[in-house]
Amino acid sequence: MPAFNFKDINGVEYSSANTKGKIVLFKCWFIGCSTCVKEMPELNKMVEKYNNRKDILFVSLAIDDKKPLQEFLTKTKFEYATVPSQDKYMTEKLKVAAYPTHFLMDKNGILVKTVNTETAISEVLEQLAVQ
Repeated sequence: MPAFNFKDINGVEYSSANTKGKIVLFKCWFIGCSTCVKEMPELNKMVEKYNNRKDILFVSLAIDDKKPLQEFLTKTKFEYATVPSQDKYMTEKLKVAAYPTHFLMDKNGILVKTVNTETAISEVLEQLAVQ
């Protein structure tokens, strides 16, 4: 996974260093993406399923700036940590071409899978979670 150092809308930092030893699921999205928003209830169920696992992190990288994201998240429940203004990282480092795109990183910081559906995410996450 390309090196990263993000701060979510609540001020929590996520970096290549402090996520070592954790499985990280990154969702790349933006507010105007209807498919991105439509899958959020299923993704919330996944977060709920693994909420007792401190070794699994759910982080969303959004194109949108902090203020519109905060407004959106008051109306739409989304349980991922949300990092604003990540368009440059997603296009230049991750080469995201379609939204939503999900990246699964293993405990060694290795990108193990890139997927576009919540079903595929769930399958890969289940495999990683038992390792």
